[in-house]
Amino acid sequence: MSKALLSFVFISYILFFSQAIAEPYIPIYKKGVYITKHGLECVFDKSFKADYGKVDLCNANASVDVRFEIAQMRSVFNNANGESTENKKYVSFIVGDNSGAGIHVSDRVVQDHTRFTSWTERDDFIGGFAREYGISVEPIAGYTPSIYKQFPLNENKNYQHRDTTGFTIGINGSINADIGESGPRFSPEVSGSYTYTNKKTIVYNTSDYKIVNLTNHAKFEVKYVYDVNLCNSTLGGQGLYDCSWKDVLWGSSFVHDLKKINPVAYANFHPKMELIYEAPADEIGTTHFEITVSVAPQIIYGNVSYDGFNQKATAELVNTHHYLIKANVVIDWGHPLFEPEAHVYLQTLESNDKCLTVKNEKVFLSQCNGNWNQTWGLDNYQRYKSRSGHDLCLTVQDDKSLSIEQCSFAMNQKWYWEGEQLLSRFIDGSGEQYGLNASSDQLNVVPVNAEKALTRFMPALAKID
Repeated sequence: MSKALLSFVFISYILFFSQAIAEPYIPIYKKGVYITKHGLECVFDKSFKADYGKVDLCNANASVDVRFEIAQMRSVFNNANGESTENKKYVSFIVGDNSGAGIHVSDRVVQDHTRFTSWTERDDFIGGFAREYGISVEPIAGYTPSIYKQFPLNENKNYQHRDTTGFTIGINGSINADIGESGPRFSPEVSGSYTYTNKKTIVYNTSDYKIVNLTNHAKFEVKYVYDVNLCNSTLGGQGLYDCSWKDVLWGSSFVHDLKKINPVAYANFHPKMELIYEAPADEIGTTHFEITVSVAPQIIYGNVSYDGFNQKATAELVNTHHYLIKANVVIDWGHPLFEPEAHVYLQTLESNDKCLTVKNEKVFLSQCNGNWNQTWGLDNYQRYKSRSGHDLCLTVQDDKSLSIEQCSFAMNQKWYWEGEQLLSRFIDGSGEQYGLNASSDQLNVVPVNAEKALTRFMPALAKID
């Protein structure tokens, strides 16, 4: 291989590798919450009218394993390209394709006789499948946000669709910027924004279950309700549980048709949903959400008896167990991740890996770690707001040291950039102009024209973890 070709391949690899590891700056915090319970039993009486013992139709092996993706984000106003976004805070709950093992009721549906006098005088049962599945999200304490969007809505059974859902938020910063690149430095950049659409394609196939949306006020609730006529005759009742039909004497059929029950009813079911709550930009309270995944295994009892010159098959009773598996999630609307400004690390360019850090209201240099006490945001008033708390700004003290204090409009909290130097509008009556300086990890401001050279810094876009 020639040197020219080798160089070309090497350069191409470097370009590809750098593009592969680049991560776009999208200030959305996501986490997964699992609703999990294993070893559930489905113990029912075998008969509806006599003591024939009990049966565990789930074999102590029913389980719930559903993963919720929870995303928290801030949107700023943007009206570019005809697409308007609002200045609000959002939290979304999504159960999509990669959302856990799902809900398992049993390995197989059980059908058997209990009382058996003859083929014309007998009782039977069928069970070990779900009467309904359910999923709900409800704010139970603290601030009550409003539902901005919800999905799915009411649908009949056999609903099969690919729905691309989501919404658009306005983001402070520059479009196509990557994490680690330089963040906003000037007011026009701070006030500017672009839009980002958080899309999710959710594939539905509800098969034998109809979707019943019971959402009311701030509580989201969806149930997947079994909707199959299980009568073992085309002449039987049309509903699910009103089965009644006639057969020839000594007919050996069960009351219900086992073959009509598909695996989605017992082997594995994956609920799908998207829910978005919104709150005003100035909301700083907390919301305690309760997330519930439910499953209702059932047993249906049947009876066959003489009826003149025929025998009559009838559904007698349905018993159901309701399992509610819950988890609680607390959303802090005052958390720094909801701040509107682009999140950055103020990183020195003269040390290998040092960032401005807050501890006990003091500001100093330490190794960059990506924590919130090293994260800042430049607002429209030229203030660097610390993400270590609410409404705290980088401040120059009278002794020229740095700290964080409650944000105000004082000049000792205003900053601006000249190239790679971060300058303060601090005024002390000397007429001096001050800039940020770091020596031996000590931070202070020094006169711009002093013998000490100002330290070079950059506002690097931060990853939200």
